[in-house]
Order: sequence, then C-alpha cells, then structure tokens
Amino acid sequence: MAGCKAEGYTHGVLNKSDGKDPHSILTTNGSISKFTEDLLTELKFGRYKAGGCGNKMMLLLEGKGSVYIQDRGVSRWDTCAAQAVIEACGGILSKLTTVETSRTFESYHYKVAGENKDMNEKACLTKFNAIDKSLLSQDSVPKISAENVNPQSNICGIFASKNNDKEFLKKVIDAVQKVSKTTSPQYS
Repeated sequence: MAGCKAEGYTHGVLNKSDGKDPHSILTTNGSISKFTEDLLTELKFGRYKAGGCGNKMMLLLEGKGSVYIQDRGVSRWDTCAAQAVIEACGGILSKLTTVETSRTFESYHYKVAGENKDMNEKACLTKFNAIDKSLLSQDSVPKISAENVNPQSNICGIFASKNNDKEFLKKVIDAVQKVSKTTSPQYS
C-alpha cells in the first residue's frame, strides 16, 4: 500500500475484513498498560493483537480494528510511512497527548532535529527512548528532558483511526479522556 494525502494518491491492494468484529482496539501482541485495559472496558471493545506499528496501521485500513491507541513509545521510523498511507486513505494519526488533553489531532514532527520536538513531561525515560542508557542505572532515574530523550522517540503516544465519523470519534475521545482521569496513560 502506498499513499500521499497532499497528492491525493493511494495505490495498493488491501485484504479487507469480513466485518465480524467491527469494534476493537489494535494493540501489541504482548502486555498492555492499565490505561489500555481500562479503555477497552470503557468502550466495550474487543482487543485485536498484532505486531508492528505499521502493520497495525494497515490492519486499520483493512477494517480489522476500529482504532489503534498506544500509550507506550514507538519511534518515528515506526510511524512516518504508515502515517502517510493512513492519511492518504482519509484516516488520522495523532499524538495521544493532544487527544487526551484538548480533543485535538496533532501530528508528530518528522524533520531531522538534534532534540525531540514532541516533548511530553509525563513520559518516562526508558531503555527504548534514553540517549544515554547509563542514566537508567542510577538510584533515581532522571526526569525526561529534551537533552536525555532520543530525538526520534514518539513519547506522546499514538491515536490512529481510519474512521472519520464524528460520532464514533467523539465516543472514543470521550472514553480516552474519562479513563485518563483515573488511570494515566503509560507514556514512555
């Protein structure tokens, strides 16, 4: 699958869903955060387990999940091509932080930079996003900052949907905001 929203171009063949489970959140194959568990419960959605961030975006386009919500970190190379395709097909890929706090959709910055242009003070420094891994072996791990987090880390989470239906998006955003009041997303 290929696409470019600015040029109105999409090309490829998708393996469309049979529509048997239209209400599900695409998640990692492994463990999920308490926030994601509570969101599944709040929405009464099923869980569709899949590997790979880009793969989950394609599964959205195929209709095999309703939304992909990830509060744990991925990197720019996991999202850049997938974002181009999903947006060319009329979908959304946004930082979860802006959905959670202001009900808006805001893209990550993809320009090469010496520091992370999408800071999130709620995020935790981890072995996946720390520039200097030795910081993690200290008695007290330092707070995340532009100086110690990898410039390519997506530390604001992901909110992606192929569905632009306002009622559907309102329902999901309402649930994100409600759940985040009692269970914070595990930004990392």
